[in-house]
Amino acid sequence: MNILSIDIDYITSKYQNKINACGSNPQKKWEDVLQNLNNNYELLEVDYENLSFLMSVYIKALENSKKIIFAINHDTILRELEKNIYQNLKIINIDQHHDILYGNEHDLADLEKYNMVNCGNWIWKLHLLDKINYYHWIKNDTSHTFNESITKGKLPNNYKSFIKDEIDYNIHNIEYDLLFICLSPEYIAPKHWFYYDLMMKIYEEKTGNKVEFIQNIPEIRSDILSSCSNIFDYRLK
Repeated sequence: MNILSIDIDYITSKYQNKINACGSNPQKKWEDVLQNLNNNYELLEVDYENLSFLMSVYIKALENSKKIIFAINHDTILRELEKNIYQNLKIINIDQHHDILYGNEHDLADLEKYNMVNCGNWIWKLHLLDKINYYHWIKNDTSHTFNESITKGKLPNNYKSFIKDEIDYNIHNIEYDLLFICLSPEYIAPKHWFYYDLMMKIYEEKTGNKVEFIQNIPEIRSDILSSCSNIFDYRLK
């Protein structure tokens, strides 16, 4: 099964070193970030080369994908991929983060024992389920590499990482069984969320279909929903 996963935070490579790790409330997090930047929003600049690459891959994938789903958080993709019907997953993930596993051995133990899945370890969850055929991560120069010591050198099957100019195959011509797009509001500044809304509108214009979310909008945590209200208000009517 071919999967293309796009995290919009891929376009934030120029300012990831200016923000803290994932916070519990995106709205509070970005208020704190701006305060630390003396309310200078200009320091949060989109990488327009990455944006161009992401949009070109996305628009082509709209023509080549059997199923297209949008979500807020990246680990929500597991609602689809944990199903028994999905095996031999060939995953291409365009993302600022590798999403294999962050933290330390305790975080690995929590995932394995208590199923504590989050946006930073969903790939390892699929690895534990033995569902991955290969995992290719399209990263940025500013992305942090995976710390193999956490898993004692173990990696997802056929794991490779590329920057966009080094991909050794034509990513535009692959037929995908699933195209997944997520916002990750903890990592992309609110003033850039409209790119996510734009991608939803492009999808609806090109396909004539309404956007399909894995989770219903009321299921999204209230803090996420309020933080993203500029995206979802008109969709709740």
